[in-house]
Amino acid sequence: MQQHRPEEEEKEEIEEDIEDEEFIEEDYEENGERRVRVGSGPTGRTVTLQMLLSAGILQPGEGTMSIEYLGQKFVGDLLPDGKIKSLETDIIFASPSAWAIHCKRIINPEKKSGCGWASEILCNSGLLTYVLDVLDVFLDPDEEMEKEKLAPPTPAPVLRVIVKHAVIGNRAPHHDLNTLVECTPFSSLGKIQPFLVSMATNAVLVMDFHSHLTTSEVVGYLAGHWDVNAHNLAITHAFPCRSRLADRELAPLVEADIYRAIDQRHLTLVGWYHSHPTTNATPTLRDIDAQLDYEIRMKGNSDASYTPCVGVICSPYNKETQSMESSIVSYWVMPPPETKPHEYGKPMLMSYSVVQDQFLSQDALNEMRWDA
Repeated sequence: MQQHRPEEEEKEEIEEDIEDEEFIEEDYEENGERRVRVGSGPTGRTVTLQMLLSAGILQPGEGTMSIEYLGQKFVGDLLPDGKIKSLETDIIFASPSAWAIHCKRIINPEKKSGCGWASEILCNSGLLTYVLDVLDVFLDPDEEMEKEKLAPPTPAPVLRVIVKHAVIGNRAPHHDLNTLVECTPFSSLGKIQPFLVSMATNAVLVMDFHSHLTTSEVVGYLAGHWDVNAHNLAITHAFPCRSRLADRELAPLVEADIYRAIDQRHLTLVGWYHSHPTTNATPTLRDIDAQLDYEIRMKGNSDASYTPCVGVICSPYNKETQSMESSIVSYWVMPPPETKPHEYGKPMLMSYSVVQDQFLSQDALNEMRWDA
């Protein structure tokens, strides 16, 4: 007859006593490995500590696991095989629930505990967070195969050619408004940039973060201050638009919220930004028209009320460059000359300086939390 040590008997007894939880339940694989099943349907996806370790989401280590119950804290080691070793008793547990129940029984023997995944923490974050984060990695195989069957074939990459403004000529119905147009430096025309532009690191961070969240184009507004004496346009804040570009009903409401936020902070609207997710940070014909329209709107009735307006383009995933950093370009549009009213405006490259903020502002944190 096989002999069992007291610790093993206690561990088996603990394993049998686990209750099912409504959303996250635990059961056994055929090999005896403990697993967590998310969802109650037959196609529920499962996640184990071993899977999280294999994916690099969790890392084994001493004292990395802890659980607090009724003011008492228990610490454990996460082992490379996905098991948990208690520092208090040196008992090795096969699952989070087994360890959680053991710890809770020490404090309250009469209490019958449920799922340990919702109780344990790793580096002060609930393991449940890791379980939910990893669901998109460990999909049900049948579900993945079904997605592959339904997914349309990947289109061939399209090479976006950047053209010079001079070759476009007058507006024509056949023009593709997504055509990329090269920005012209003022120096190449023998001119000086009409005003200086500075960007605070908090504003740049929010723009870059927003652009990285999706491979679809995103849009937002820029706010700051215009110093008429120093001729400097300072961009201090970025306000992401949290609506789809085609959503004509929600867009006015989102813009109204942003205008209120700008007014509450005693800032001035100084520009807008959008992303070119996988192409160059170069304006299109559509971008040129949009920027020129903004400039005309903000011109005001007199020079005294004039506030410059710039456009910023962020390219986070440009396939034509090896750089891991986003490309961020600022531009301004010169209107066509009166003798050539049917031409497109000319996009001018605006050099800018980056001003290092002393700390990450609460506004920037709030914007990124909301986007995430």
